[in-house]
Amino acid sequence: MGLIQQSIEVTGERGTVSASALYDTGASLSFLRRDIAERVGVPVRLARPMRFEMGRAGEFLEVNEQIALSFTVSGVELLESFLVADGLSEEAIIGARTMQKWGIKLDPEHESVTVDPKASRLKFVAFR
Repeated sequence: MGLIQQSIEVTGERGTVSASALYDTGASLSFLRRDIAERVGVPVRLARPMRFEMGRAGEFLEVNEQIALSFTVSGVELLESFLVADGLSEEAIIGARTMQKWGIKLDPEHESVTVDPKASRLKFVAFR
């Protein structure tokens, strides 16, 4: 399992904040702690709650909302739908699907994160 912690910029309709993100290849999806989500945007209710088993057997996390935000990795702005979680130990968790979708590569030896330039060819340009 790959684990690297790094600061990211998260941007939503309410503004931009810096958050500590854990890049976790053992997590399938990406999560954002509620206090961070509410500072940058407005979470949207899921059709039904989702329940995720945590790293320790028998521990579960229930999620009722998601939020679409942009976040910056190694200077590249990306778009993702984060699940909003109460009581998340990390400010943000970048999961394996997000990393695969955007070509995010982890280098545990140097504790660095890069984005494959091919994956970001169709990048968006934010309207300011």
